[in-house]
Order: sequence, then C-alpha cells, then structure tokens
Amino acid sequence: LRVNGKLKPVSWAEAFAVQRHVNSFYDEGIMPLRRAGYIADKAMAVLGRLPRATLSQRPPYQPPPPDLVPGLEAAARRHLQD
Repeated sequence: LRVNGKLKPVSWAEAFAVQRHVNSFYDEGIMPLRRAGYIADKAMAVLGRLPRATLSQRPPYQPPPPDLVPGLEAAARRHLQD
C-alpha cells in the first residue's frame, strides 16, 4: 500500500482521455486484424519493438498479411503519441 502514496495523482478527465486514445487505437489498429481472423499479440510485440519479436506464428495460427500491419502502425502513431 505504500506504493499508492507514490503514484502520481491523475484526474478522471485525463484518465478518460487516455482511455479514449487507447480505444481509438484498438478500433483502428487491432480490430482490422481481429476481424480478418488474425491474433494481434505478435503484431503488438513487433510494433513495440520487442527484441526478437517476429510476425511468424505457430500452427494453427497464421501471421497477419503485410497489408494489415501498416494500419496498426499508423493507428499507434495517431492515437498513442502521448
């Protein structure tokens, strides 16, 4: 509980603004992958530039096609800049 006193207080308005950005990113970046039937965890790892992350998947999963990945990157730049 000592950690609670060290956390920066954030207003509800700021918290909701952040959540709106995250929701917009999810709608524009993740949902096209999900609607096309792909899982997004590997794409998110590549987007976050995790070491050794690739878009390759183990069966039965397929990697997302290259045309869907730029939309994920663009949505992140548009909505997750802060």
